[in-house]
Amino acid sequence: FRIPDEDVEDFLESDMEAVLRRYTRTMGAEVELADKFGRADMRDQIADIAREYRDLRKKAKTSKERMKLQQAEQRDQTNLTAFRDMVRGTYRAAEEGSEWSRITRAALAWNYMRLLGGVLLTSLADSMRLLGVHGMRATMREALPALVSNMQAIRISRADARDLGAVTEAVLQTRIAQMAELNDPYRYGSTFDRYLSNSVAVFSKATGLAYWNDTVKMISAVMTQNRMARNAIGWSKAGQRERAYMAKLGIDEDMAGRIAGQLQKYGLQDKNIWGANVGRWDDEYAARVWRAAVNADVDRTIVTKGVADQPLWTRTNWGRLLMQFKSFGMASHQRVLLSGLQEYPHRFAEQMVFGTALGMLIAYTKFIERGDTDRAQNLVENPGLWIADGLDRTGILFLPFEVSNTMDKLSANYGGPNVGITAGISALAGDEDSSGGVSRYASRNAAGTLGGPTLGVVEDLVNIAAGLSDAKEGMSRGQSNALLRQIPGGTLPGVRSAIHIGLKPALQE
Repeated sequence: FRIPDEDVEDFLESDMEAVLRRYTRTMGAEVELADKFGRADMRDQIADIAREYRDLRKKAKTSKERMKLQQAEQRDQTNLTAFRDMVRGTYRAAEEGSEWSRITRAALAWNYMRLLGGVLLTSLADSMRLLGVHGMRATMREALPALVSNMQAIRISRADARDLGAVTEAVLQTRIAQMAELNDPYRYGSTFDRYLSNSVAVFSKATGLAYWNDTVKMISAVMTQNRMARNAIGWSKAGQRERAYMAKLGIDEDMAGRIAGQLQKYGLQDKNIWGANVGRWDDEYAARVWRAAVNADVDRTIVTKGVADQPLWTRTNWGRLLMQFKSFGMASHQRVLLSGLQEYPHRFAEQMVFGTALGMLIAYTKFIERGDTDRAQNLVENPGLWIADGLDRTGILFLPFEVSNTMDKLSANYGGPNVGITAGISALAGDEDSSGGVSRYASRNAAGTLGGPTLGVVEDLVNIAAGLSDAKEGMSRGQSNALLRQIPGGTLPGVRSAIHIGLKPALQE
């Protein structure tokens, strides 16, 4: 409206960050979709799909074949429009304004702030992805210098990573929001939604994960740019696997030549490390391809979910509640396990070995952090259990371990034996005690294991009520754990140790 802002000041948004997030969420997606497909609503592409299926149905010989084609068309149309709307930020827009959706978002945020405080320690295993993607030699030669070196090429490459948008976690907390199913970090709604968003943002910074994410993403961006630069400059000598790697990032021989020209004109090589200096490139399309390739590879290396990494049902309110903290593993399954098996097998093996070792350290430290020295010592005395716990912590075999851990937890809850992966590895190692589950599931109850952390709250409340009703006898270990799990921020580093070492014994007494 062409009216002075002062006349409607009370109705205008004056928060600069909110305005910029809204603009980015709306205009950025619309512009990119229109640039790629001609129209942001992809109407022409949807019409082409309908036309192709109509032609196929005409050629079908039986009604059964036509029915299958009709179902396939409906599925493809649903998926395409859903992915388009996710990019535009309009997916399930009507449902997101409902009271049920507000309750869902509140439950997700509550679970996040009470359970995910120790995510930084767990996420240390992400660094091993550098081995799986780039290999041990490149990691030792490039990753450590990227972190500590002051070489000019490294400084240029780090600056490029920030300018290209690969290192933004400290500001947006995008990746940690995905872990908790708080999927849209750009979304702003009611006052209550903003209160939750601000609370989550403060908690996210307290975990320290955003700064760790930026660090490993910066290292990954430096290594990716250096690898792309070497392949582009030496295209004639690049092997089949390296050319396949470049093709995966959208770079063919012609584009590699254009990139090589820009690197030789504006880039800098210092001790075999390339600084692209992409901000000075005069070939705008080559710079655009370079930018897209770097972001795609960084998001694949340090797993960041895309719109197609999980089934649509997990994006409904019930699906988000059931799959909170689990749907991120689906992206890991695709981007780590399936991708790693198709690329360099020896690099995948290196990631698995070193990742398992780091995961074993994480598992042990997790028990020590909450004062559970008995469980920590049990790991040391049972190497099979410890190795299985470390392998689970890598996230490489997320889906198999998720099924196995759920079976073990439910079986143990009803007095049954462990029958999953952990029990098998323990048996092979000759462990004396094969009854222990992995540390990632140590604090989960049966309801939370099967139905997500929101359903787990119901079982916790029942246990808390039972413990409080007989306060003279003191709470049992399970009842005190149930109460401690409800404290927002109670899993943050230091806070968790203080609670479990100081408050938990008092509750049990």
